[in-house]
Amino acid sequence: MKLKLGLKLWSTNLELINDAKKLYETGLYQYIELFAVPGSYEETIAKWAGCKMPFVIHAAHYMTGMDLSDHAKLDSNQILIDEAIKFADALSVSKIIFHPGVKGTLKETARQLLSIGDDRLLIENVPLSSIDGKFTLLGSTPEEIHILLTSVPRLGFCLDVVHASCSANSHNQPIQSTIDQFLYLKPQLFHLADNKLDTVIDEHLPFGTGSLPLKQIIGKLSGDQMITLESTKHLDNFYDLASNEAQAIYAN
Repeated sequence: MKLKLGLKLWSTNLELINDAKKLYETGLYQYIELFAVPGSYEETIAKWAGCKMPFVIHAAHYMTGMDLSDHAKLDSNQILIDEAIKFADALSVSKIIFHPGVKGTLKETARQLLSIGDDRLLIENVPLSSIDGKFTLLGSTPEEIHILLTSVPRLGFCLDVVHASCSANSHNQPIQSTIDQFLYLKPQLFHLADNKLDTVIDEHLPFGTGSLPLKQIIGKLSGDQMITLESTKHLDNFYDLASNEAQAIYAN
């Protein structure tokens, strides 16, 4: 199996650029998935553009002010959308990832995605419950993601495996069959980490510290897959953790 592994970083993680470049140059990672932190473009884009590496952009989500499902946030959403697109254009990316939203409807999410008018968009599945347990999120099931994919022409799909497992637990469904239903929607990119098998909360644990059947899940993938590794990494040993996790994936 030929995999393309991505390293998840935030646009403000300028202190990790040198390590990221080394991980890319050694062949362990083939791209960076960069989360567009609101308001960071002007201060950071020159540094990221100087990396000369492939990128994917992840737009802001509800935890950083964006909610595509909420019509009342239309204007503030547009500011964050514009910033994500500026990052994407400057770094010549082919994929921009969005979350479905929280406080509104999937119909509104579809409407706002349509209004962006960009062929690079991917929608990511999410857990049913937010990390703090205060919100119910839209887009936690294969059915909801399918609604968005059929409502927005040329919209692609990013399958987050941990989110899918959390959603399966929330909806009292088997994890593997839920992931299989998401795989049927032909994701173009994957997010992968470890997590506790029976939880509804996304913890994005380092590999080997949770209980997800990662080897079985990876075995379901085929072809030239793009997989962003999303486990939590401590800044003081970032390089070693990122290196070890990439090698663990290749070993599977």
